[in-house]
Amino acid sequence: MNVLIVGASTKESIGYAIGLHLKKQEHAVTCASSSGRQIEPLWQSGIACQLLRIEVPRDVRDVFCRLKPDLVVHAAGLYMPACPLGSSSPSVRFSTWMHLEAKCYGAYLLFDAAAKYGATYVVALGGREISSNPGYAHYTIGNGALWAAVRFAHAHTTLRSYYIDLPLVDGSAMAQEYLKDPSVEPPLPGTTVAMAGVVRVIEEILAHKHEPGSRIVLGEQWSV
Repeated sequence: MNVLIVGASTKESIGYAIGLHLKKQEHAVTCASSSGRQIEPLWQSGIACQLLRIEVPRDVRDVFCRLKPDLVVHAAGLYMPACPLGSSSPSVRFSTWMHLEAKCYGAYLLFDAAAKYGATYVVALGGREISSNPGYAHYTIGNGALWAAVRFAHAHTTLRSYYIDLPLVDGSAMAQEYLKDPSVEPPLPGTTVAMAGVVRVIEEILAHKHEPGSRIVLGEQWSV
């Protein structure tokens, strides 16, 4: 199976963990990130696929046309510190827009290319429906867009689309950045998940143990 993971730019990313596992299962795995950097030993070569800039939708089309992936994992995003609605500065607004481009417009580009070039599965990695932290409106809005894309694709295309609803993932790059934020509370015991738990859900999806169009919720009710 040809696998495309968008957003695996470091060894600590969730996308990297998924890709490494699938490569060990002898799938052909390609990483596409904004930098196109190589991460050994998983990627033989990195591919630039920019979901954080609205000006270059051709990047996404070109990658799909070249690879024609069977499975696509949307793991792209940009960490943003907590910022309650009504208190953002110009610099925060710019960074927030980049995050939302990846989750909203980037998701549209990804699902559009997946449908055009014959992908079978699209898995979106997101978070809770409404964040428990008042500073995380940008994540809530981005996750809402991803979930809407999954449901729309399920209703109107032949894609087998899924949304994995994540709490904090132990050891992930996003978790490391999140826990540096002085405005957040540490997670309660038992409310985080291990990388292996996310990988297991991918295996279950490929084994048809989840219904297409579904929201697969991991962990407890504490949310990022």
